[in-house]
Amino acid sequence: MLIDLAQKEFARDDGDDCMWHVLKLIELIVTYLETVPGVAEHIVGFATAAAMKLFAPEDGDEVEEAKRGIVGGDDDVSLRTTYFRVQCLNVIGACIVNNCKEVLEALASQQADDGESLLSHVLYTWLTMGEDIEAAHNRRTSIMAMCFVLSQQPQELPTEVGNLWGNILPFVLQMYNGLDEAEQYVIDEHGGGDDDDDEEDE
Repeated sequence: MLIDLAQKEFARDDGDDCMWHVLKLIELIVTYLETVPGVAEHIVGFATAAAMKLFAPEDGDEVEEAKRGIVGGDDDVSLRTTYFRVQCLNVIGACIVNNCKEVLEALASQQADDGESLLSHVLYTWLTMGEDIEAAHNRRTSIMAMCFVLSQQPQELPTEVGNLWGNILPFVLQMYNGLDEAEQYVIDEHGGGDDDDDEEDE
């Protein structure tokens, strides 16, 4: 039932505010209900759908500019809000933790408009958004996902991962080194406890 609800609302795409909550629901399903019958078979699909939304304009139209600058360029066109894009990465991260090999292979098999794979776009965007991933929960999700990637046998990983292999560990360290500051912010602003994205990476 939850999966059907998430898929229905995801397909509607009623804007970043609404979609953030749908993506959060999907992240929770993947993280806490992965052993429930029927959930595992949707993991790869959730990751692919979140990756597609990561680069899609808010109105859902196919705009060529949406891909400009994402890989190797300086003029990255952010057609969706930062907090929305970070939550897309959270979903992909939860899916990687759940089924790393199949998720990476699925993203590598999907080709973007510019001929690059979806995995190449996702990894480059993720590894260059460190300053925008501010909330402690989001940082922990990124750390977990990238550690799962690093734990795989290199020869079994898609070439896109190998191309950015040297950037992954520095990114993990960047996320880790900012955890104390992120968690202190939650204590100061909210009286303690897990932020669980309360900041929504403003």
